[in-house]
Amino acid sequence: MQGVVVDADSFFRALEPHSSQAKNTLRHISNHPQYELCVPITVLGEVVLVCLGSEENADDPHGVGELHEIIDFWKSLEISFLIPNEAVAKVCWMLAKDEQGKLLGATDRVHLGYALAYDMSYFLTEDKDLRHFPIPEE
Repeated sequence: MQGVVVDADSFFRALEPHSSQAKNTLRHISNHPQYELCVPITVLGEVVLVCLGSEENADDPHGVGELHEIIDFWKSLEISFLIPNEAVAKVCWMLAKDEQGKLLGATDRVHLGYALAYDMSYFLTEDKDLRHFPIPEE
């Protein structure tokens, strides 16, 4: 089975009124026997912080109602949650020290760190910085 990691933006995108394709893509991955839909626990935290309007995300237009929608959507999916371990800590630390890695935001580095540490086959993201990020060889 091939692991597919998704970031927080993928869930926000899936709830947009005219983006049934994003929602259908996540459902397809969740139901496909060849793929495992994986969500780092940090993505859950980011979704909650954005929806609750943390100071860091004060300009973000998401709210508590959207958090409830996302939770309902999560309940409809088969999700494997990725939890922190030593490999995640090591990879995140290495990304934070890497010159290219420093160009990513802290949450992006952590989400990518989970994907790398868990040796995921795919990383589904709406973030253009992550899509074009050169993975360090080390």
